[in-house]
Amino acid sequence: MTETIIVKSIEQKLSQKTGKPYWRVQTTNQGYFNCFDEKTVEELKKHYEERVEVEIVVSGNYKHINAYVGEVIQQGKVTLPNPLVSDGKHTTMYVSYAKDIFCALRAAKEMEKASEIDVMEEAISLVKQAREAFK
Repeated sequence: MTETIIVKSIEQKLSQKTGKPYWRVQTTNQGYFNCFDEKTVEELKKHYEERVEVEIVVSGNYKHINAYVGEVIQQGKVTLPNPLVSDGKHTTMYVSYAKDIFCALRAAKEMEKASEIDVMEEAISLVKQAREAFK
């Protein structure tokens, strides 16, 4: 199986059972791996702090890197549409904003049930003001 990792550090160790060298590879996103192949380790050392694809084998609680597959090419930035565009399609988003503001205001103020309606109207008003400001 293959996994994408980001190499943070590589430390050479000696096996307690066989006395042979192996390498402990620390990653920023997947924890620690063991590697027993020096050529693979040399290739990984060329790619510190980069995304690389490796072939791994899981043995009990340990993950072992068997081979270096290649560097993962970063794709360009994805541009998302502006969620504040007023086209009527973002009603659920605005309701969610109003709910979040209502919860924050309610937590900040002690109130009776009757005043909750006023706080909700205030929250809706704030979302409408923000939406208008970003048009």
